[in-house]
Amino acid sequence: MIDLPRIVTKTEAARRLGICTTTFTEMMAKKGAPRPVHNKLWDFKAIELYFDKLGNIKADSGADLEEKLARRLADGDGENALRH
Repeated sequence: MIDLPRIVTKTEAARRLGICTTTFTEMMAKKGAPRPVHNKLWDFKAIELYFDKLGNIKADSGADLEEKLARRLADGDGENALRH
């Protein structure tokens, strides 16, 4: 597993999410979205937790989530693989 920096710029956060910086800015302007932790630096863990909440993913450890995903995919439930 590659250790990625936790504190990132807007450009890096958008890249890691697979969206453009404009979309990132629009999404982070919504109520409940994380705010920058310092000037223009973002806590990527907070961003991930925010998107987990939007996607109705419970805050499990990464290993637990990967295990559940693998089990559900193996059971042929790929459409609902990330739901708890």
